Amino acid sequence: LKSCGSCRAHGAGRAMGRGGVGLWPLLIVQLLGRAWAFAVVGYVPEYRFPFLDWDAAVRRTTHLVLFSVEPTADGALEGLDRLNIIRTPAFRYALESAGDAAPKLLVTIGGSGRSANFPAVTSSPKARKRLVRHIGQLLQEAPELSGVDFDWEVPTNADEWRNLGKLARELRNAQGEMIITMTYHPNTGLVATFAGLQSTKASGKSFVDLFDLCHAMAYSQLDGDRRFSTLAQATEAVHEWRAEGLPMERLTLGMPFFGVNRRTGEGMTYRDIIEFDPLIRSKPNLDESEVKGISLNNGNTVAAKVRLAARSGLGGVMLRELGADSKDGQLLKYVWDAARGARLARSSSVGWLVDQVISNLSLNLDSTIVLLSGLLGGYFMVLTLTAKPVRDCVPGGLRLKPQGEPPAGSNKHRPRPPHTEQNGDVGAEGAAVTGGQETSADGQANAAEAEG
Repeated sequence: LKSCGSCRAHGAGRAMGRGGVGLWPLLIVQLLGRAWAFAVVGYVPEYRFPFLDWDAAVRRTTHLVLFSVEPTADGALEGLDRLNIIRTPAFRYALESAGDAAPKLLVTIGGSGRSANFPAVTSSPKARKRLVRHIGQLLQEAPELSGVDFDWEVPTNADEWRNLGKLARELRNAQGEMIITMTYHPNTGLVATFAGLQSTKASGKSFVDLFDLCHAMAYSQLDGDRRFSTLAQATEAVHEWRAEGLPMERLTLGMPFFGVNRRTGEGMTYRDIIEFDPLIRSKPNLDESEVKGISLNNGNTVAAKVRLAARSGLGGVMLRELGADSKDGQLLKYVWDAARGARLARSSSVGWLVDQVISNLSLNLDSTIVLLSGLLGGYFMVLTLTAKPVRDCVPGGLRLKPQGEPPAGSNKHRPRPPHTEQNGDVGAEGAAVTGGQETSADGQANAAEAEG
């Protein structure tokens, strides 16, 4: 086919090269894009467990964090009964239905008034060892869990951050493969405090390297105009991390699913805000409710923060918290669509189309491979059925003339047939030589006739 430049079959061959061989890199890029590690981490406090739409939460997150259990001063864990949601049929069905696409499940230790014992437990080698043992038992008894999230609010000095790092290192050494994350408040000077901490052990790891993800809780401040958790503040959090030379892929950008009263500072969930101000729901560009003066992150802003995180090379985003969203999960949908769009930005328009099909059909990896194989098989079959048969071509791009067609022009202007080794070499005068002897006159005539 390569040497036949004038026939349709060759054109089909070139098309196959462009559409077939050229299609593979696009599909590979698309699959890599889907596997790109951009995390969407959703927190769920235990008082939301009975009311959350677990199916939607599982479909639109990569990590679910169950909040929370509490460490004691001597290294035990309290509040384990709060994790009974893991055993409920609705929760288990949601995870099992997601298959390979199910999010990683973590449990928070500490947070929201449950962090008081962190200074004592992390400063004592004996208490740290006991806490590591209890965490190991929890992971063994609940194999659905992939790791833990340390929510210490907040270490006040470098020694306390260093002790938290010791706990993370000892836990990882004891448990091996697991996910360990932590939280911090950005734009408060804390990053500069822990950025330079280095392990004195043989590994020599930095503090940040001890954690898979570090969640920037960029939703605890009002700006100078008393606007809440603005895009500019999120950008400052990213720049703060980068300025310390920390690995960007370890950082997640936190965003709120709640708003704050600009005058009193009182919080209110997105679900409650749209109840008394439906205009907020219908206009995702509005970040303030004029009804009660609530400043919030509406759909367009959370999507913009996702794009900021992706553009900055962050490990992902963190959502606080899923139960504060509307009943149909409107903000989560904005986040998930923006994350998927950022992922698809690394692929082609063909990849985008494939991803739409995959997402809408809720396919897992195995089904995706079967689908792509079927599409490619059908594509090549169509090319094969519509291609011109190769027998209509001869090497060199010449078409065979119908039998009996008179020659055009003299012999010396006719192109010579190419050399062949099937029945012998073709001599300069067109006489075939076989076994070192010339053919008879009849053979020469036949050769000339074939040349015509």
